[in-house]
Amino acid sequence: MSPAVVERPKTRKHKQASLAVRSFAGISHRFQADIVDRIVSDPYISEAVRHDHRRPGFIKHPDVVYFGAYVDGELVGVYCVIASGFVEVDLHAFLGRAAHPYCRDLARLMFEHIFADPEINRITAQILEGLDSVRNHCRRLGFVDEGFRSGAQMKDGKLIGVHTMGLLRAKWESMQ
Repeated sequence: MSPAVVERPKTRKHKQASLAVRSFAGISHRFQADIVDRIVSDPYISEAVRHDHRRPGFIKHPDVVYFGAYVDGELVGVYCVIASGFVEVDLHAFLGRAAHPYCRDLARLMFEHIFADPEINRITAQILEGLDSVRNHCRRLGFVDEGFRSGAQMKDGKLIGVHTMGLLRAKWESMQ
């Protein structure tokens, strides 16, 4: 996926900010793991995305690529992109509080990275039941609800479902 950096200034609530999404490619796996684990250990993030069978953290696999989300040069979150087929990727976002005012713009920058690869036709997001604000955020970005897998995860000892949402390249391009 290229380019390695997508960056542009944004204005939110009378504050100019420089936003960037940068690939971690070229950084050692050990350093990537340290960065990812530090970000996802933030209680703001970990409480939302954790489930009983796997703590959020770095995944070392050739089909997994990480990107940093930056506001004014400060790392405020990470994106995990997993190649799940020849034309599809799964996207996981771990954004801290400082990213919140810019999360929609950061997501759009991430989509530019993903769709820069002409082979990729869709982005899939899996969202834990109960994260309604995340689902609404995805809808505003162009994702559509595609299904619900009941009892697919355990959280706090209870079975919960997982929503599947998708964004097709054609939809993304029509929104530009």
